Amino acid sequence: SGSFPRNEGCGLADFVRLSLQLYRATGRADYLERAERCLVNGFAHNQYANGDFGSRVFFDQGIQPSPSVNRSWWCCTMHGYRAFRDVLDHAVVERDGTVAVQLFEDVDFQGKKAGLRVRRAPFGLTCEVTGGFEGVLAVREPSWAEAPSLALNSRPQATSRSGGFLLLEGRFAAGDRIEAQLAPRLRLLTAKGAEIPLASLGSDPVRAALFCGPWLVVADEQIDPFFF
Repeated sequence: SGSFPRNEGCGLADFVRLSLQLYRATGRADYLERAERCLVNGFAHNQYANGDFGSRVFFDQGIQPSPSVNRSWWCCTMHGYRAFRDVLDHAVVERDGTVAVQLFEDVDFQGKKAGLRVRRAPFGLTCEVTGGFEGVLAVREPSWAEAPSLALNSRPQATSRSGGFLLLEGRFAAGDRIEAQLAPRLRLLTAKGAEIPLASLGSDPVRAALFCGPWLVVADEQIDPFFF
């Protein structure tokens, strides 16, 4: 954006919102992954300590001072908080007897019948039932997870799969805990989004981004300005 290589807070917020709306319109779970990738690797880093949103500078070849980074309360801040609203509305949804955990955020959900307290865990997430219900609990099965599985009150459960989700059907009582094991795996992604199998790496160098689960692995120049 502009003469200096920076991102744009408004654009990141709009990308998250568009991806979530595209999932709602199409049911394609890869749109949830696109929203998640932007949310945790771009959008979240554009919020400043005082709550405002703005722009950040990202370099792949080192560090370069830039005067174009700023908090933009007149546009980015507004778009950022509108995006938060969409994230909350899409994190957990209840429809047709199914409670679906779509985004792995810390949220307290109360639907017409079901209640769910979702919290991140080191290798997945926990869902505590706060409002009992009978039906299906669906948890998104991300492509970045290694052998994802569900357990009910620490007991492994047989699940089915549909539309990019793990499905657990039954009667859920208040206090029940569903643990989703979503161990992140290492991935190399090219600029076009293609994954390079780690086993295929040889002596020739390849240019790719290293991901651990949904997170892009980077050197943060604000934490360690002398890394390069």
